[in-house]
Amino acid sequence: MAEKHLKILQRLRALFKRAKVAPRAGGEVQPAAAAACRRRPKRGAAECIAHFLAAKDTGPRQDRAFLQAVRGFCHGRERSLPSCKQRIAEKIRDIMHKSFLALEARLVGCMEAVAELSKFHPPLRTDLRQSIVAWALGMVLGGPPIQADPAGQALQQKAEEALRRMLRGLIREDPSAGHLDTLLDQLLYWLRVSWPAPRARAAALLRDVLLDACKMPGLNISSQHTFGHVVAKLSVSLADPEAEVREKAREVFGQLMQLQQKKQGRSQFTWEEDPERPWRESYAHLITAAEVFGGHLSARQRLSLQEAALEDALSLDGRWVREGGLLVLLSLLGQARALLEEEEEIEDLRSNLSALLYNMWRGREVPPEIAALLPSSDE
Repeated sequence: MAEKHLKILQRLRALFKRAKVAPRAGGEVQPAAAAACRRRPKRGAAECIAHFLAAKDTGPRQDRAFLQAVRGFCHGRERSLPSCKQRIAEKIRDIMHKSFLALEARLVGCMEAVAELSKFHPPLRTDLRQSIVAWALGMVLGGPPIQADPAGQALQQKAEEALRRMLRGLIREDPSAGHLDTLLDQLLYWLRVSWPAPRARAAALLRDVLLDACKMPGLNISSQHTFGHVVAKLSVSLADPEAEVREKAREVFGQLMQLQQKKQGRSQFTWEEDPERPWRESYAHLITAAEVFGGHLSARQRLSLQEAALEDALSLDGRWVREGGLLVLLSLLGQARALLEEEEEIEDLRSNLSALLYNMWRGREVPPEIAALLPSSDE
């Protein structure tokens, strides 16, 4: 009898080792759940998700199985998720936070899973969505440098594509003005960091996000009261010291101008060139953008543009940010182009701008129109 029981135990042990049977108790996701995902895509994915949500501690293997299960389930024609969407997103966020030393394929899988998860309603909680987006932007745009080998470059490109898909999905999930404003603020932050590469990537990503947002029915960013804030913050990038950032910023403004042309019945817009003094082009582009948009903004939008430009002029960011903010203010007052035309050298222009900025900081002789925008001493 004992020999018979021993054979039964040996057979059960063999079944466990081959992942034919999964333990009933909660804990680490077992290989059986991952195998079920492959054998029965829909039902297996739901089981894998449920196992993972019940688990306390997971490793890389279980994380990958869970992300694959989420993507596999969302690819189907199911109308509802097998578990709470918020809980699934929280687990994805926790997995994302495990990638903080370097960009990993696991982070790419997280962004792809969020993109698929965004197909289901209700939308994610605002704080959860902001946390996911902030971490993804930090790792993809400003994370540790990627090695120059082909594998590292391929991973960076794949991560940027996954980030675009994730942001596109989140916009479609919640095509509201408040959501778009928050998302644009997160992207505009990366346009003033010290490192050139993140700024260029952020400008390209902002271009794609605006293009997706403009395609959403009923979501016209040029009609929002915060549109002036976006114009002011983006205008500064037209004078960025990096040519790649300036080029992408012009592409973004091209999209915004296209919307404005349709709204105002304008036919075309071109960036002016100055071959004899090429250093003037970026400043001229900034002034032109401020003049064109400033003349077609509502009173509330114009106020948001003034506030954002003043914030840049008084900020501690890069020199081009402070100078750009001041030029936007002077453009609204009709004084920027005359200041640009009277200077023959870039150093002369920068000296004048530096003097004006110093006076603004010290509260000395400041043009009355700009002084009216400055915070009072009590503030």
